[in-house]
Amino acid sequence: CTLCNASHYLKSDNTCTNNCGTGKFGNNSVSPPACENCISNCDTCSNSTACTLCNASHYLKSDNTCTNNCGTGKFGNNSVSPPACENCISNCDTCSNSTACTLCNAS
Repeated sequence: CTLCNASHYLKSDNTCTNNCGTGKFGNNSVSPPACENCISNCDTCSNSTACTLCNASHYLKSDNTCTNNCGTGKFGNNSVSPPACENCISNCDTCSNSTACTLCNAS
């Protein structure tokens, strides 16, 4: 197959689908519309740069990318859907949640 019916996408094996599957998205901006990869460590995305659900052990960052380390002043919150990086309390470099600081910053 080289062209799919409306609301279907061409897969890399030249078959058509209406659901591209985990780690892929249906791209209508190309001709013919095709399944393309999400960014690294992303299970669900709306385009090639915007993740909406990261894979296991990764957290969604505010820029719609995925990380397994949220960085200084942030923590990975598994209690929200999707799991995401969130801010620690003020003056905190490392925390286990939004209220429990484990390492204060130097300032």
